Amino acid sequence: MKPPYKKLGKVYLVGAGPGDSGLLTLKGLGCLKKADVIIYDRLAKSVIKFANKTAELIYVGKSDRVDSISQVEINRLLLKWAREKDFIVRLKGGDPFIFGRGAEEALFLYKNKIPFEVVPGVSSVFSVPAYSGIPLTHRDYSSTVKIITGHEAKGKKFSNIDWRLLAKDRGTLVFLMAAKRIDFILKKLLRFGMKETRPVAIIMNGTMPNQRTIVRRLKDILEMKEKVTPPAVLVIGEVVDLRRSLRWFKEKPLFKKRILITRPAYQAEEFENLLKDLGAEIIRFPTIRLSPIKDSRRIREAIEGLGGFDCLIFTSANGVRIFFKNIKKKIHLSKIKDKKICAIGPKTARELKRKGLNVSLMPKIFTQEGILEIFKKIRRGIKKILLINSKLSRPVLEKGLKKLGLEVDAVPIYETKIPGGMKKIKQRIDFITFTSPSTVRNFLRMQTKDVLKRLLKEAKVASIGPVTSKALRDLGIEVSIEAKEHTIEGLAKSICDS
Repeated sequence: MKPPYKKLGKVYLVGAGPGDSGLLTLKGLGCLKKADVIIYDRLAKSVIKFANKTAELIYVGKSDRVDSISQVEINRLLLKWAREKDFIVRLKGGDPFIFGRGAEEALFLYKNKIPFEVVPGVSSVFSVPAYSGIPLTHRDYSSTVKIITGHEAKGKKFSNIDWRLLAKDRGTLVFLMAAKRIDFILKKLLRFGMKETRPVAIIMNGTMPNQRTIVRRLKDILEMKEKVTPPAVLVIGEVVDLRRSLRWFKEKPLFKKRILITRPAYQAEEFENLLKDLGAEIIRFPTIRLSPIKDSRRIREAIEGLGGFDCLIFTSANGVRIFFKNIKKKIHLSKIKDKKICAIGPKTARELKRKGLNVSLMPKIFTQEGILEIFKKIRRGIKKILLINSKLSRPVLEKGLKKLGLEVDAVPIYETKIPGGMKKIKQRIDFITFTSPSTVRNFLRMQTKDVLKRLLKEAKVASIGPVTSKALRDLGIEVSIEAKEHTIEGLAKSICDS
């Protein structure tokens, strides 16, 4: 029997997972990329970065504030957008059908004849304890798991929770949304006879780099209640003791280290994910805004004359992307397929490969000086070079190539500027990373003297390579770490080794 739906947009109730954006399901990711509208909660913020760039984003995160949006208003939004758009995502933290209002929202959609689909998410019920090193079951310790809400609906006359039964349960108990009710929950269990020696874990900000876990016996955990902040998951049972051996997340080399990334926003994600995988908490502070050079006669002339060059040199992945936006691929690719292509490093080489070009030259040291060393050894076959670079590029390579007797056309294809509207850094920082001289100069311009003094006193300065290190030292900044391999991977490794 077909449900009685009218021709309306479809609403997808999508679980965003517990906080770590890597735990979003593939189906959930697909929904975000297709969505016309995304209505999302506070605990779903971490995955918004995957959203369709044209999607309407509507935040409905609830809080204790008086002006916090109500469930009635959220339902009205679902109805409104289902009448106007085809693909609506209702994005909820964890799994939409576990202790959220997902089931109520689904019933509302059904009653209003709006087609819907549920996309389950990774629930904090099991993922948060797992990230803390606590398995909910183990054949020697627990064969059952009970999931209990830390908050029942307001206004209920009678509780649905059988505290007497829970107090005698020998399996694992998991309480969600427990931060503000720790005192109430534990006193209830003690009152109804739970053993005072049972192991208890309170896990805050689970699956995130700032995750924190408190482990005590039941009789002692109440002393820690003032240190509990939401979101928190409460786990009770003998499996908690296994954490001593299984706390893998805490053993990550950069766990609880706060790292500031000064890379531009369009380049930060790969570096950010790399550091997050190592356990770090990331503070994004982009110091560069990329601005392609438009209506440049030099760019047009270089593209029209591609056939006359023996070699093309690319000094950044950004230069590759912008260069290909300027050319008509079918017309011009044929003119450079037989040319020697030089990339400053592996990331630039990967970008060229994605554009259909094979890199034949790449230095061992990923700098302009490294490229120059290659051409000092090449004696034949190259006379005229097209150098694709930034308006603020150092002149080292261009001048060096000309000294070797080569004809060089250096064409700036983009320039870098300081982003506007940046906030000052208030958090404590463990490492500040710099990946180019521009990030150094702009960072200093964007900070007050007091903030800069505090940051440089408390944090180690990490540089991607000698050129960036020189820019730092020239400005009187001590370099604590310099990457041995001048890539973001090399920088991350050097931070770990420090």
